[in-house]
Amino acid sequence: MSKRPRVFRSTESLAEEAVTRDAVGPFLAARGYQVLHDERKQTGTAVSQFVRVRAPDGLTLQMRVRLCWRWSTLSSLMSSLAAL
Repeated sequence: MSKRPRVFRSTESLAEEAVTRDAVGPFLAARGYQVLHDERKQTGTAVSQFVRVRAPDGLTLQMRVRLCWRWSTLSSLMSSLAAL
């Protein structure tokens, strides 16, 4: 495994990921879920996130949060648009 940092894991992308992960709780709360626990584990630059919530009907759920990122190049944008 390479010891070099991955090109797309820039300081900016890591900061944007933190902002996105911080938005999960308020997003769920706005939809009636009560956030009971937000657990994050970091290994290197990778972060895993599990959120335990109480649903509006009283059921307790645990969710794994997975973020999907897209390359911000013109060719990847054109491919995405072509898929529409």
